[in-house]
Amino acid sequence: MARIAANEKPTSRSVGVPAHIGSTQWARTPTLLELFAFLASGFSIRGIRGLSSPFRALKQTPRMKTKNIQVALLTLWLGASAIASEQSDNPILKVGDPGFLYTADPAAEVFDGKVYVYCSHDQPDAKNFMDMQDYIILESSDLKTWINHGVVLKPREYSWASGQMNAPDVAYKDGWYYFYFPYDKTHVGVAKSQTPVGPWSEAVTDKIGTIFDPCVFVDDDGQAYIYGNDHKVDIGDKGWHVMGARLKPNMIELDGPWQRLSEEEVNEAVAVFKRNGKYYFMARKDKKTVYFMADSPLPTKPYATFQGDVTGDV
Repeated sequence: MARIAANEKPTSRSVGVPAHIGSTQWARTPTLLELFAFLASGFSIRGIRGLSSPFRALKQTPRMKTKNIQVALLTLWLGASAIASEQSDNPILKVGDPGFLYTADPAAEVFDGKVYVYCSHDQPDAKNFMDMQDYIILESSDLKTWINHGVVLKPREYSWASGQMNAPDVAYKDGWYYFYFPYDKTHVGVAKSQTPVGPWSEAVTDKIGTIFDPCVFVDDDGQAYIYGNDHKVDIGDKGWHVMGARLKPNMIELDGPWQRLSEEEVNEAVAVFKRNGKYYFMARKDKKTVYFMADSPLPTKPYATFQGDVTGDV
């Protein structure tokens, strides 16, 4: 991810076909087979994300259609293909355009037939990760033209939030959109809105928990869970593992402690989705994206079963 950004407050505008998402440059592009190995048509997808990919997440909500998921996945893969090439000539955000800015950690969500990409933001004149302090939204109804909403959430305006603000996630439940953002790197704050683009208001006045790279999954029965890993924070057993916890119905409180869900260690970027009654847990491990499977959303002893790589080194 780039550490330098431009134009902190871009104006809303339409932009082109997605051939570049974020500022990450890949060593190579994952093949369609790798990305779709267990993403065949017609099943429920709740999350795909990883720092070894140019997109952070794609989640299904009660208001999402399977067709939208499939189209969005394919489009994001096309974006990854372009990133692998130095000849990307039709990005969502293009250097030199009015309102251009650098983004990182994009989480792509589908709400009411539109794709919303929630991104962290590399600040102008940034010197390190601590300069990350706000969030951006990009929107498309056809995956060809894009609206750049610019900076929509500045958590440092809240009296309780400060420090590094990296990978976000957004979930929908009961008429509200919940924006989960890290602050001080591993504390999780929440803002809420009745639309996917805001305006966002404080949903809490303190952190709801501490984890690295939060990811939220709402199961078919309406129960919500939050996931991440303990790479940057000491929780439970020694090492870095997939971690998860239940959320209360209000979506802003943990309903119990963090639980370790994997035997193997992972570095970051945990994502969760469900297919045919099975739960899939993806994460970054070294230079690869790997995945695990389980019969429940919080598998503990036995842990989720390691299945192998989704991508090679990237």
